[in-house]
Amino acid sequence: MVIKYNIEELSRIARDISILTGISISVLDTEYKALTHYSPENSYCLLLQGIDGEQSYCRECDERILERCRATGKLESHICRAALYDCSMPIVKKGVVAAYVIMGRIRSSSSPESEIYIPECDAETARELKRLYTEVPYIDAGRLDALYDILPSILFNNAIELVYDTFFDEVTEYINSNLQEK
Repeated sequence: MVIKYNIEELSRIARDISILTGISISVLDTEYKALTHYSPENSYCLLLQGIDGEQSYCRECDERILERCRATGKLESHICRAALYDCSMPIVKKGVVAAYVIMGRIRSSSSPESEIYIPECDAETARELKRLYTEVPYIDAGRLDALYDILPSILFNNAIELVYDTFFDEVTEYINSNLQEK
């Protein structure tokens, strides 16, 4: 079986979903190689990631959630230390994981402003982080659930294709049918 990705279409879908929702979205292949990424401007994250060590923390956070997703085979989510919601989900068809999607940089009902993370920085940067946090898009759980439900279909119908090699299937069937033979 071969997985074919239409990168142009994946990029269009990611861009459209991001524009509609305000969510940052990346589609990765099964080895976590980025196929496409789209993120609306998020001044809060840009300022935060400009502080020493914060960008590497964000990257590590994404890696952890992807590993949990791979291990469980289902949607995994968390609230990062910046008090933002992130999730990762496998894109599965016929029992085959064809891609992973990681989405986030949004506020949810589970990410209260009172828990906003302010790293060591000057007072002016801290005030600006607090202000910019209020501008981060908010999405309620119902809208997120609807997105999770339709996303695999959108990707498989438009940009990801599973191509099966019939020769391989025939050989596998022959072997399975003749396991008792020498």
